[in-house]
Amino acid sequence: LFVFFSFALTTSSAQDNDIKKDWYHQYSNGPKVDTILKPYIDYFIDECKKREVSIKRFYNLEIISFSVLPDNVTGVCVPKQNAVYIDAYVFRIFPQSLKLLVFHELGHCVLGLAHVPTEYKIAIMNPALDLSNSDSYYDNWEAMLTMFFDDNHPKIKDSNNCCPDILKD
Repeated sequence: LFVFFSFALTTSSAQDNDIKKDWYHQYSNGPKVDTILKPYIDYFIDECKKREVSIKRFYNLEIISFSVLPDNVTGVCVPKQNAVYIDAYVFRIFPQSLKLLVFHELGHCVLGLAHVPTEYKIAIMNPALDLSNSDSYYDNWEAMLTMFFDDNHPKIKDSNNCCPDILKD
């Protein structure tokens, strides 16, 4: 009986590890990321490399994943935890918004970008993203990327501290 119970525990643990491997991707010297988010993260990295923008801070992150976040918080960059979280409920309702949310949160955590004034309605770093109207963002994606990577884009003053703006995303 002990041998069977021990084998069952070992098998269960091995299966759990396989499931975890399927759910997460570990970047070399970088964060563990949810596999659903990985294509958008790879796209962010490719866009940064194409524009010769440093992604050094990306490798300081430990996790990029889904979580249950408080009301009206669609994503959050938490520098003290070296983490980025995307709201799981928002993903369920607006799965088409993932690219926008990943770029927005990595804009904070990796590039040190601040929010733009809300009159820039169609902007990746708009603090009030309208996820129900994601087509208008994607119709203007190239123009938004140009603004996102512009040297004059507002920056977070102290990138080591999580500013209140980030927590309100």
